[in-house]
Amino acid sequence: MNEKPLKKTKERTERKRIVSARRPAQSRKVQVDEMFQNPAEITRLMLENANDAIYVVQNGLLKFANVKTLDIFQRPRKALVSKPFIAHVHANDREVIRERHKRRLRGEEIPNMFPFRIIDGRGCTRWIEVNNVLISWQGQPATLCFMRDTTEKKMAEDAIKQSERLLADIIDFLPDPTFAIDAGGTVIAWNHAIERLTGIPSGGIIGKGRYEYAKALYGRRRPMLIDKVLDPALAVVEEHVSQGEQNSLLAETGLPGKGGGVTFWCKAGPMYDHHERIVGAIESLRDITELKQAESELKAKTRTLKETNTALKVLLKQREQDTLEIEERFILNIKKLVLPYVLRLKSARIDPGLASNVAIIENHLNEIISPFLSKLTSTYSQLTPREIQVASLIKDGLTTKDIAKVLNLSTNSIDIHRQNIRRKSGLLNQKTNLRTFFSSFR
Repeated sequence: MNEKPLKKTKERTERKRIVSARRPAQSRKVQVDEMFQNPAEITRLMLENANDAIYVVQNGLLKFANVKTLDIFQRPRKALVSKPFIAHVHANDREVIRERHKRRLRGEEIPNMFPFRIIDGRGCTRWIEVNNVLISWQGQPATLCFMRDTTEKKMAEDAIKQSERLLADIIDFLPDPTFAIDAGGTVIAWNHAIERLTGIPSGGIIGKGRYEYAKALYGRRRPMLIDKVLDPALAVVEEHVSQGEQNSLLAETGLPGKGGGVTFWCKAGPMYDHHERIVGAIESLRDITELKQAESELKAKTRTLKETNTALKVLLKQREQDTLEIEERFILNIKKLVLPYVLRLKSARIDPGLASNVAIIENHLNEIISPFLSKLTSTYSQLTPREIQVASLIKDGLTTKDIAKVLNLSTNSIDIHRQNIRRKSGLLNQKTNLRTFFSSFR
């Protein structure tokens, strides 16, 4: 029995909540409807919330300025309207503004949009663009102005122009003929060196397309290396095209009308914007005629040198053969013409002292026709002739006393020679026997 009253109470509470929620919305709707029935209020809201500065100038003074105007000028409304508008304009632009205002008031047709500079409340220069129209303000002629702050845009444009001028100055400074085109094939740079090469001033070709640069260099319109950078499928006039560093292309070419046998080295590469997109290409040419001639001369001299080396090798080989033949004849003559007489002296009955000398003569003749002396002389070139004599006698087995007797020297002198021979042969302070050492020579 208690459930029905409770249910009715809940229903009444819910109806009250819905009615109370609807009342603010209905109230807001009434306020908006009233606002749209008031054009002045609508106009005020639009002016105050506009993204552009909107102001009215009459008799040189600001009669109205919206919030955006105060924001651009960085001045309070009172400071802005208390002075003539021209006082806020940059000194270098005031005369132009005065003249334009007078002409507009006279009814002359002048461009509505024009840029000029102002000085804001912080003393900074700002670039603005103004579009104005004549109106009547409180029964008197006035100007309604719509203004935008273009300072950042102007700075960006100036930076681009400065970069373009810097690039143009750099290209002009290059000693090699250099030019550049944009992505559409229009010439955008033509330096002094290529002016001298082609005879065409930059003013006569910058801004032109349709392979005008090829006509200037080759006398006909056709793709060049610079075009292949933008379209790799193109067949170009240059020869020996190869890939270089950083997406560049290299080639060689000869230019008609530049003299016979003149060769140019070419290098072309892409130009990028700040988004790394290709926006054009640049190409430089370098006269390498002297270098090519030097290469040809070097190749010719290399061939001549190789031929000379071949001839020298043949001559040296022939000389070796001739030397061998002379040595063979010399040895044969000693064997046939000298040694037989030495043998006859040995067999004859002669004084024992002479017999010893004859034996030495025979030994030396045998050494002459053996490789011992030649090897000893070539290996130990620092030995003196006397030391070579002593070394030869040591090899023959003669003692110090025998060598002194044969060479008619004292034994002390022979000892000194033996010591020098050991030192020069690297045997000093070693126990190696000299006769054994020299006997190893073959």
